[in-house]
Amino acid sequence: MAANNLTSANAWKLPYQPITATSDGAGTQSAYMYDGKIIVDVNDLASSKIITLSTPISIEVIDVYSVVKESGGVASKTITLKNGTDAVSTALSITNTDGLLSRTTKIFDTKANFDAGDDDMKLVSSAHAAGDFYVVISYTKQFSVDGA
Repeated sequence: MAANNLTSANAWKLPYQPITATSDGAGTQSAYMYDGKIIVDVNDLASSKIITLSTPISIEVIDVYSVVKESGGVASKTITLKNGTDAVSTALSITNTDGLLSRTTKIFDTKANFDAGDDDMKLVSSAHAAGDFYVVISYTKQFSVDGA
């Protein structure tokens, strides 16, 4: 019987899977996939830093929003979801308001597709103070339809 992990064909059906989140900064970042969303737990993300997420399955991003953690210590920052160097979302505004929710105003759909095994999904922070927040990336599974 095949293992039920992110390399199996049915991995996207599982309820919860941790995924790789690496940062070029000092903070410890973590991420997981659950129910059509990638939830990124951002901790002490400093000025002009990048979090790289590895997508274990092929997905298309359909929404992005952020939530400032209670006592997150964010003075002012923006975070943008990118595919390599190309923006997928507009910048999310993150300030020192606990629980502030900021949603993208646009998804650039021609840049919103990520292949399985890609390390192209990036959260890029602006040149502002460090802080703690969540980023939630909603996606749909990419399906291939023969003859379409």
